[in-house]
Amino acid sequence: MAYDHLVLLSSFLEELDKILAQFENFIVEPNIDVLSSIANDLIRLGNDYYIALRLMEHGVLSVSMLEAGLYMKNRVSTIISRGFRDDDIEYVKEIYRVFSNIAEKIRSGEYVKELNKMKLKRRS
Repeated sequence: MAYDHLVLLSSFLEELDKILAQFENFIVEPNIDVLSSIANDLIRLGNDYYIALRLMEHGVLSVSMLEAGLYMKNRVSTIISRGFRDDDIEYVKEIYRVFSNIAEKIRSGEYVKELNKMKLKRRS
């Protein structure tokens, strides 16, 4: 079963890394189309992995992607109507930092280790 977790998380991470690269491009050169694409890709990632992650008790990852994507879609609509502001860029940077941190925790194995600790606590 642990191997299944690792395969699933590895696949998830591969997709997340592609989205993180889009974030990096946006941060260097803000573009509403890139931001819209990031939002759509986060929603897609959350949807694509929701069932598998939920079954392995990783549902929070999918929900986080879905929520961030939906909030970003809302932000895109706001930006389209009023233009970019500095706080929009900071908002995107903060989301990028959160998901970069998650990616690093998955990559290092720390995520699975902590998840297993939580599962043990719930069973005791």
